[in-house]
Amino acid sequence: MKKILVIAPYQYLPYSSGGQKLIARFLHHLGEKTDLTVISVPSNDLTQVSTYKLIPLLTQGFSRYMNLSLPKKIIDLIRESQFDSVIWEHPYMGWMAKKVKKKTGIHTIIHTHNIEYQRFRSLGKWWWPLLKMYEKRALKKADHSLYVTE
Repeated sequence: MKKILVIAPYQYLPYSSGGQKLIARFLHHLGEKTDLTVISVPSNDLTQVSTYKLIPLLTQGFSRYMNLSLPKKIIDLIRESQFDSVIWEHPYMGWMAKKVKKKTGIHTIIHTHNIEYQRFRSLGKWWWPLLKMYEKRALKKADHSLYVTE
């Protein structure tokens, strides 16, 4: 049975939005078919997890995306548990995915629900061009990318 690690960077249980529902249902079904471990935030409702292990290793604030100590923790976990693949929900931690892949050689997948820069452009965020460059680079560095949008 394949051993998969998923990094889900925000609360998704219980779900209320479409993105949260997608992650929750995806992980539930993936956990039925694989030996699945998920790293996420502590605000998830652990009573709703039945098919996988959830480790509340991420912090709640925006700093979780820039936590410089997190890559080492993930690298150590990958080596200790001998995961076959890691799935990163969204490209926001692309810099970290690159670092983890370089140190471990693990098969790396980014699962993105939207082309995020387009979503933030439509919301009028001034920084969407920076996100476009970052997102493009992160998706190119992954071994595979899974998309919800075309």
